[in-house]
Amino acid sequence: MKEISFEKLESGNFNIYSLDQFNRYQETLVNLRLVNGSYIYVDEPFVETWNATQLREKAQNILNAIALGCIGFIAKYNKQVIGFAYLGHKILGSEKQYIDLIMFHVSNEFRNKGIGKRMFNLICDEARKLPVKKIYISSNSAKETQEAYRALGCIL
Repeated sequence: MKEISFEKLESGNFNIYSLDQFNRYQETLVNLRLVNGSYIYVDEPFVETWNATQLREKAQNILNAIALGCIGFIAKYNKQVIGFAYLGHKILGSEKQYIDLIMFHVSNEFRNKGIGKRMFNLICDEARKLPVKKIYISSNSAKETQEAYRALGCIL
């Protein structure tokens, strides 16, 4: 198996076609919901995936983020982008205490291999250089996604 590389996201290593082989597929059975003031997991099955048009839209969003100076990383395997994450370009919050994690995804067949953890650590290292206290994350409510963020040390 070839080695996975991690690179800072920039226009020289990312283009409109970079996500063409990316597999967003996620089958979800249980989701986190706020019910009567408490967060609980509820049965609510769905499948999330991105078609070719959506992949190109996401790629364009990333190119726009690069142009704005957003900080991010990509993971590559065999020259294909298999993971990506980037921070917003604005500091948020009433006390300017947050930076937004805009997107953070790993291609389905490469999940649970430490790629997301490595990218998240790279993103956190960059966020520590900014005058912020926390990274704001708005994520999918799927149990697997919530557990992945908790495993990375995130709190609800």
